[in-house]
Amino acid sequence: MTITEDRIHCPACGSADVDRRGTPEGRRTHDCFRCSRAFEPRRCPHCGGARIDGSIAISGMPLQKSRTVVKCWDCSAELPALDDPYGG
Repeated sequence: MTITEDRIHCPACGSADVDRRGTPEGRRTHDCFRCSRAFEPRRCPHCGGARIDGSIAISGMPLQKSRTVVKCWDCSAELPALDDPYGG
């Protein structure tokens, strides 16, 4: 499955401008072009989708206020926002 088929979104900034690393080693298997960070995709526990709003931004646009919940774009489930979207 290619990155475009899976539609991974960055768990921090919400951007879809991401790329899978050639040789994933452990965690942080994707790179975000917008925020220049490596991350592990976040999956919705309800539908398994990875198109989830970012915890600190949506579609690469920074938010003015902190979020407590984020939305899955595939099933519309509300999920708790991540305190550390990059996993430490």
